[in-house]
Amino acid sequence: MAIETHPLVHSFSTAVRQVGGAVQTARGGFELAAAIESVVREQSGPRAVLYDPFPLVEQLGLPLALRARGIDMIEVSAAGSRAPELRVGLTGAAIGVADTGSLLVGGRQGGWGLATVLPWVHIAVVDVADLAADSTIAFGRFAERFAAGERDWVWITGPSKTADIAKTLVMGIHGPNRLEVMLVDGGAGR
Repeated sequence: MAIETHPLVHSFSTAVRQVGGAVQTARGGFELAAAIESVVREQSGPRAVLYDPFPLVEQLGLPLALRARGIDMIEVSAAGSRAPELRVGLTGAAIGVADTGSLLVGGRQGGWGLATVLPWVHIAVVDVADLAADSTIAFGRFAERFAAGERDWVWITGPSKTADIAKTLVMGIHGPNRLEVMLVDGGAGR
């Protein structure tokens, strides 16, 4: 099935856009690398992403594809003092919720937290097979993973925003000013 015809892609994409995020689709690692390169080129600073390793990225061959495009993937665990200068963070998402546009990121202790909140742009890669129609289904999947011992999670809905100051909406105060969701058919890249 083409990614665009997956039954939940349209609903999820619409919901992500409604909360201020952007969505792109990719059929595999090379298309995904092209989309990520485009986002990185828009940013001032190094041609690099602050990266939290996750299996889908490795399965799709993204590290090699990005390296071929001149973009470094710097793992959070190795970034050290360089982390604050990186304008783009890259993580996977375990679940995408079609009715809210929310993402579930994490599961294990690691650097995903830094990659989701420190850079100006957060790119989250989601396998279309990991889309859930609604919050009830998503929380059921989340409960299974939590019960299996995966306890370090965050739910993300859109870019960082607050209206605490004079009731004026301000973007990027507590995290990324921009959320880019990349939907990919992980089965196609395997």
